[in-house]
Amino acid sequence: MKKITLYIFLCLLSLNALAQDNKRVLPAYGHTIKFEVSSNYLIIAEEERIDSFRLSEELNLVKLADTALVLNSLYFENAQIKDLTDQYIPDGEQNNAYLINALIKRATELEGQRIIFSGDGTMASLEEDLMFSPETAEDQAIIDTTFWLSVFGGVLGGMLIGLFLGMRLKKKPIRADENMEDKQGANIALLSKTKNELAQIKTSLQQQLDFDQQYFKQSFNTIIVPLENALEARDLKALTPLLIKAMAHYTAVTRFKLEKKQSFDLANMQILMGNTTYQKSDFPRIDKNSSPDDIPNKLKALIELLKNAEANGVEESIVAGYKLENL
Repeated sequence: MKKITLYIFLCLLSLNALAQDNKRVLPAYGHTIKFEVSSNYLIIAEEERIDSFRLSEELNLVKLADTALVLNSLYFENAQIKDLTDQYIPDGEQNNAYLINALIKRATELEGQRIIFSGDGTMASLEEDLMFSPETAEDQAIIDTTFWLSVFGGVLGGMLIGLFLGMRLKKKPIRADENMEDKQGANIALLSKTKNELAQIKTSLQQQLDFDQQYFKQSFNTIIVPLENALEARDLKALTPLLIKAMAHYTAVTRFKLEKKQSFDLANMQILMGNTTYQKSDFPRIDKNSSPDDIPNKLKALIELLKNAEANGVEESIVAGYKLENL
């Protein structure tokens, strides 16, 4: 009875080994990195390090310059890049940008839209890294035949290995793997942690997308459209403060996206979206009674433009950390 149990166990091990053939090997790869597509972002995560890159509607990198950054995040060496390129782009032009596009496309076809570049030299999805689904009954029949041949080969191989090891283990008692249950528990815990981390990333990205949609929609209605109308009407008095306001918000959103924001940048964005008011914002004020010594050099040219246009200042905007009123 013990021998039969051993043979069955070894058969299952053989079948599991055959299943591993669907994985593509990356020689000498010493990392475990998640490569995932989520909400028009490419997310590359390794333990506590997470990098994200914007994707276009066609799921290509928005910035071609990000190609090198993606490869750096994946820690690919030249030999591994060549191996993956030969697998994913066997025909046509082969370059790093096309390779990344091919990996992104492959990730979207897998469960969870992700690929795991494993530290043991394999690449697979969290569930199964299957090849493209068959589109015809003939393709399905071929795959079914291959599957059952693999099963038969696995069973036969397992029985032979079992017979061989059974003869050798007659003099040595069979001992259960005491660590197997612990390893399974650790793998389940790691999988659960990974899913939670990805869920948090997805939530954070969705919040950023919601913020962007609200901010740029409001910016279009309150700055872009009035600016176009002022240009069309050649209204210098209306045009000048709108140009200054557009400058203030362009610099604000640029610093904000680069994580170099200043306090008045966030205040400008919140004021535009109606989350706070210009009157309650706590920034120094410059008006017609301000001493020239109290006016920063970087604002003097802007103030002169406003005076020449006989404009009333820049309403509802903080310019370089100051309120410009009643000039």
